[in-house]
Amino acid sequence: MKNILKGLFLLLCSMLFGIQMAKADNTLTIGDLEAKAGETVVLPITMTNTDNIIAFQFSIALPEGITIKQAKNEDDELEYCVTLTDRAKSKHIISCGDPVNGVYTAASFSSTNQTYRDNGGAICEIQLVIAPEMKAGKYDIALTGIELTNVENQAINPSDSKATCTVSTGASGVKDVKSVTNTKTYDLSGRQVTGNKSQKGIVIRNGKVFRKF
Repeated sequence: MKNILKGLFLLLCSMLFGIQMAKADNTLTIGDLEAKAGETVVLPITMTNTDNIIAFQFSIALPEGITIKQAKNEDDELEYCVTLTDRAKSKHIISCGDPVNGVYTAASFSSTNQTYRDNGGAICEIQLVIAPEMKAGKYDIALTGIELTNVENQAINPSDSKATCTVSTGASGVKDVKSVTNTKTYDLSGRQVTGNKSQKGIVIRNGKVFRKF
């Protein structure tokens, strides 16, 4: 009896280990990125797979101030800029729905159950718009609700993937001098340079940068 229970226990452990290994070998992940306020940056979604995958879907949670870019397609309709890489084949498509509380959901598949190429690398790319008014800092991005479908039509649900977007404002500490007349000049600290012809280096006059020698 003890031997039977021991055998069942080992079998159960083996099955659980196999499930965890399957999850570990079939994943969707994102990496950290850096951006400046007002920029549009590309976030790659990487798929690593040992199974032959025919479809995938995920949700991506973005912080306030970061959105997925929209652009018009050939039918003059707005759609989100989520595109497949060359790992996709001719029949593969991807679509992304409107956000709910900052969470977008995207899905990719083919009508003929084509498998994606290769077993690693970026599978799709998302264009993220960083709001011009966004403050400098570190912001969390999370890939959740991940589901991959293999050729046996089995659903694989890997762990969530998290990343950090580091936003900088690009500010140099220079005051806004766009409304200042040409007679006023400022250095890179925002201090007005007056009556000093020996002042050398980079200065700002009327919102434009000059180099004085």
